[in-house]
Amino acid sequence: EDTAFWCQSCNFPSITMGANKVATNRSIGFWAPGDSIEYEDLRLTLMVDRDMLAVRVLKEWQENIVNSQVNTGKLYSDMKIIFLTGNQNANLSITFKNTFPYYLGGIQMGAQLAPDAPLTIDATFKFMNFVIDPLVSPAPAKP
Repeated sequence: EDTAFWCQSCNFPSITMGANKVATNRSIGFWAPGDSIEYEDLRLTLMVDRDMLAVRVLKEWQENIVNSQVNTGKLYSDMKIIFLTGNQNANLSITFKNTFPYYLGGIQMGAQLAPDAPLTIDATFKFMNFVIDPLVSPAPAKP
């Protein structure tokens, strides 16, 4: 099921490649590239609309994962973040593969909040990999 949310902020996850210390016969070690890559979690701050769609969809997704015994096909989903230009045109997309919601934060509500202040919720996702795709061709280089 396709669902779209407005993201107020997101982190671009860090990437850590494993490294192995290799010993030599002179007690001088050196580092060699490892054979694994680990991604930091994808953390988003989502805008909460008056129907609380983001909250309802992510909560239901988490509950379905916890209550699922067999059907793993619906546990994961690809997630696409589209970056907009200052003119609100799509410029770049990042597709996070095989994501699932790991954490869903609380929502700060109160009479002291400014009337136009948007409600937000923090959400954290685990994922397998990501792909970065430009949506527009870069401008040609000037001679």
